[in-house]
Amino acid sequence: MRVASNEVQALSWKLWVSRRGSCAFDLADFRQTRKAPHIELQARDDSGCKLMVWQDPRRVTLAHANCQQRCTPGIYEEAWPVMFDPGNGMCAQVR
Repeated sequence: MRVASNEVQALSWKLWVSRRGSCAFDLADFRQTRKAPHIELQARDDSGCKLMVWQDPRRVTLAHANCQQRCTPGIYEEAWPVMFDPGNGMCAQVR
């Protein structure tokens, strides 16, 4: 994930929930609809799936809502928000 000046420039996120399944999100499937106070991306397919992004100098947090159809059945309730390192786009270290 890459965010600059409140614009999502890159997003290819596959969130694994244990070994039971995953959720997948790609920027091409979304359009950015908000820049502040947080970023919002809406699914282009009008499914109601929404991604929300908050950023600070140490991390970028990505959460989702109404995105069950992008996940393996039965795991959506366990697919928690994820924090990314803004420097490298990988999962953030939380200390």
